Amino acid sequence: MSAHDVAAIVISVGALALSGWNFVRLGRARRELDALEIRVLEIVWREIDADAVWKAPEPNKTYAAQRSRLAAKRKGAIVWGQREDTGV
Repeated sequence: MSAHDVAAIVISVGALALSGWNFVRLGRARRELDALEIRVLEIVWREIDADAVWKAPEPNKTYAAQRSRLAAKRKGAIVWGQREDTGV
């Protein structure tokens, strides 16, 4: 085997290893993008649900008050003065 043959084999093995590594990286990136897409869709659907308040407003409440109350509830805050949150 000549030096040229050995060099060609080494280069081929290196290229194959690099291709495998890139394949693994692309698979990982694809899974991360899929997870991100799922998260974005969850957020979009939550916002659509929050916007449904506009269609069924609470009596004597402004739209902004309803939105901020719902946003606080989504974040886990205790909203005082609301029947469902006072524990009464």
